[in-house]
Amino acid sequence: MAHWQTNYENKIIPLSDAVNIIKSGDKVWAGGYLSVPVGFLMELDKKALTLDGTDIYAGLLTYPYKFYKT
Repeated sequence: MAHWQTNYENKIIPLSDAVNIIKSGDKVWAGGYLSVPVGFLMELDKKALTLDGTDIYAGLLTYPYKFYKT
C-alpha cells in the first residue's frame, strides 16, 4: 500500500469523535451547496445545544438542524 493511503487511513475517525473535538467558541466551516457534509452536521446537531458561542459557516443548508434555533 502506498504511503499516502496508510497516512489517510490513520486519520479516519468516526463522525461522533470528530464532533467531540468541537468545543464552545469554535468556528466550524462546513462547506456549501453540494459539498455540505450532511452526516457530520447531523452528528453535530446532536451536540449543538451544548455549545456556546460556536459559529457554523455553511452555504445553502435546507435540513432543519437544531443549531438553527440557537
